[in-house]
Amino acid sequence: MSLTISKYHRKHRFACTAIFARAWAQTFPAYPRDIDVDAFERETRDEIILIAEDHGAVLGFAAFYAPDNFLHHLFVDPAFQGRGVGAALIGAIKPIAMAPISLKCSVGNTNARAFYARLGFTQGETGEDTYGQWIRLTAPAL
Repeated sequence: MSLTISKYHRKHRFACTAIFARAWAQTFPAYPRDIDVDAFERETRDEIILIAEDHGAVLGFAAFYAPDNFLHHLFVDPAFQGRGVGAALIGAIKPIAMAPISLKCSVGNTNARAFYARLGFTQGETGEDTYGQWIRLTAPAL
């Protein structure tokens, strides 16, 4: 695999939407959603989006809300999870951040929580939203 990270362009919207929909369906089967291009664009508006590609094929994306140093979305195509795509995207977001990155992760998403723990994220506040309980995770200091 020859992974490259680049800035999102509108031409990537269909690939990112498909990844978002597939990864959501696999990760959150109890919370089915119709994720279309409009939903993707609405949920990532005003965010910095980076994509991970292998020979032109989009494998994943990260959407980062810079004013709050908040990683809003990190989704990797299920067929490519566990191959360093997510870690590469986070590594590319860190230089953009003005403080340690934080995110909310579903408490029940044990795979994601283990992934973030391997990257040194620490646990913080908890809460609940439409999709259940979440925990705030914060990256190590820059």
